[in-house]
Amino acid sequence: MPNLSRYAIHDLKAWVLPCLLIMLVMGCQLAPDRATGTGQDSNPGPVKGRPVDALLNLRVTEQGVGGIRPGLLFRADVVRQALPGFEILPQTWITEGEQYPVLDALLEETRVLTVVPDSSHRRVGAVWIHDSRVLDLLGHSVGARFETIYARGAVGDCRRGPEEYSGAVICQAPASNHLSYLFQGYWDGPDDQLPPEERMATWVLSQIIWLAGGLENR
Repeated sequence: MPNLSRYAIHDLKAWVLPCLLIMLVMGCQLAPDRATGTGQDSNPGPVKGRPVDALLNLRVTEQGVGGIRPGLLFRADVVRQALPGFEILPQTWITEGEQYPVLDALLEETRVLTVVPDSSHRRVGAVWIHDSRVLDLLGHSVGARFETIYARGAVGDCRRGPEEYSGAVICQAPASNHLSYLFQGYWDGPDDQLPPEERMATWVLSQIIWLAGGLENR
């Protein structure tokens, strides 16, 4: 989603983000990953360390999320090493008959992150942050209001979702080439128009998205 005057939603198909948006905004069916040939470890493995330690050590930067970096193999055992203290649970997202493997990172049975593969399903393509306890490099977290992130008149590139995602707006994080924000809120205006800044002021940040390839490669 973000240069969002430039980054069209359909450009994210290579990152499997349409399925992600369906799940996050409209509700996507989830099922345990039992597909063969995925190369994923179905055993979540033991959780080491206290949850508070795992959260304190988790950093969301331009370079990555925790130990996840561009080029990291999309395998449960590899992601587990990159996110110490987290339980890694392989899942399959199903939408319109298509199956997409993802890896949920949980603490005490609470989903904190979702790791998404690139178009080859071999390497990490994106990470979605769901938990308000996780701060990005700008100090923002899920639950923040639009007006606390963007100064009036200085909003990053934004674009409304396509028709099926009309309840969401996706904006490039300030001064970032890898982070975008998914906002949700009330808008009773035309579906083909982006809400004005004053209407989005109280909208809530519902997901933080890190893209491994950077926004210019979407």
